[in-house]
Amino acid sequence: MPGVAHALFGPGHSLFLMVATGGSFTARHGFVYTVNNFFGPDIGSVSEFFLKSMWPRLGDFLIHHAHGLWGFPLLFAPFLALFHYWVLRFDLYRNASGSLRFASTGMSPLSLFQCYILVVAGGHSHSFLEILFEDNGITEMYQWILSTGYWERIENVL
Repeated sequence: MPGVAHALFGPGHSLFLMVATGGSFTARHGFVYTVNNFFGPDIGSVSEFFLKSMWPRLGDFLIHHAHGLWGFPLLFAPFLALFHYWVLRFDLYRNASGSLRFASTGMSPLSLFQCYILVVAGGHSHSFLEILFEDNGITEMYQWILSTGYWERIENVL
């Protein structure tokens, strides 16, 4: 689930990319990346919660595949990319009277493909943080990522 690491890593990484690219990575890129870094594949558990009463098998399918390497990019990222592509058409303006309002710019500043890539990148960085910080890094996936096959033999020898 989203936590402090997600809340700090997403904006920090976005800020780093904005500075490192000299402005090519804009605040809008950072917004899409940060939102998906914060929520990421955990959207699968929300989907399962809402679907468990009507379509429990679909909910189970989504929750089991959302945190996989390919589950989030194939099941959720296309829809989230469409949502971000639509949302980015709007700008927040301050009127002469000082009130805030949303106005449509007519077109999104990012392409649909850019939104998709940012959604997937945010989701994968979310998973990366969960692997590192949940259960103190002692998870089956983390051990699989770092494994060379030697620690089992070393444990038996020592």
